[in-house]
Amino acid sequence: MRKIITFLTLLLVIISSSFLNVKAKSNGYLDRIDYYEITIDPNKDGTLDMEFNIIWTVLDSTTDGPLTWVKIGIPNKYASNIQATTSNISKISYYSDSGSYIKIDLNREYFAGETLEIGFTYIQARMYMLKGSDCYYNYKPGWFDEIPVTSAVVKWNKSGIIDSNYMTLEGDYYIWSNALNPRETLDINIKYDQSYFRVLNPDLQYTDAYLTTKDIVAIIIIVCVFAVSITVLIISIVSQQDPYLHERGFVGRSYYFHRRRYYHAGYYSTGRKIRKPVTVNSSGFRGSNGSSCACACACACAGGGRAGCSMKDFYKHPKLEQIKKALK
Repeated sequence: MRKIITFLTLLLVIISSSFLNVKAKSNGYLDRIDYYEITIDPNKDGTLDMEFNIIWTVLDSTTDGPLTWVKIGIPNKYASNIQATTSNISKISYYSDSGSYIKIDLNREYFAGETLEIGFTYIQARMYMLKGSDCYYNYKPGWFDEIPVTSAVVKWNKSGIIDSNYMTLEGDYYIWSNALNPRETLDINIKYDQSYFRVLNPDLQYTDAYLTTKDIVAIIIIVCVFAVSITVLIISIVSQQDPYLHERGFVGRSYYFHRRRYYHAGYYSTGRKIRKPVTVNSSGFRGSNGSSCACACACACAGGGRAGCSMKDFYKHPKLEQIKKALK
């Protein structure tokens, strides 16, 4: 009986310790952003050259695994020319998940206690709002749901600005800066006279649009239809041509494709008939296997987040059920 009581007591202690350990971790942060800097240079067409520099520290690599990728929120889907500026980025691309993000795959796993620098640039479009002769930009970077930011800094080139809520001035840039708790943001308001830019298109004003699953499915369908159409056209053209025409003294791409794709009537390139037909491979082809928000004031918001290696199917390839639902 004493052994049973001892065993049950030890079991209770182990379960209680595990529960308290999990609870303690859930109250803490997985990561901390030590420095979050955005430098913005407007172009004459109203688009913005954006440069990000982030110092990121991993605090917990046990709960969700080590840090292997991050996503940084951007205002909308109109992001182009996305380029990494630090060597620890193995892949960088636009990503949509109920909002617009730039998704960054890191070159290795980062564990608790490690600090890394993340840098990238891109061009952001559809950010301005027009009213009378004025052009406005409203931008709210930050908004990391579960990550505190020790120091957030936005630098906006002051050239042409006639009014703004900037905090300080450093050289050619107006500065906004603050520490941010999770879900807090900086609030940037800029005003230009439209004459500072080239003609601004009212149809290209700010939008918080992002790609949805339905958009992705539609793109996939369009690409597949186009690929199938081109393939059918090529096969149709080749199948209507006489093999003798293909092989009358010329050995090149058409000759190779024709010999691999079809059953030949039996001609050498000299035109002399061979003794028996040649059956060739009929396969023919080979292959290889922060958050965003829309505010009533039309402000552009940006957030972000992270995950470890335990996260699966981050790119969320559409499933059959999603495709069926989107096509209804």
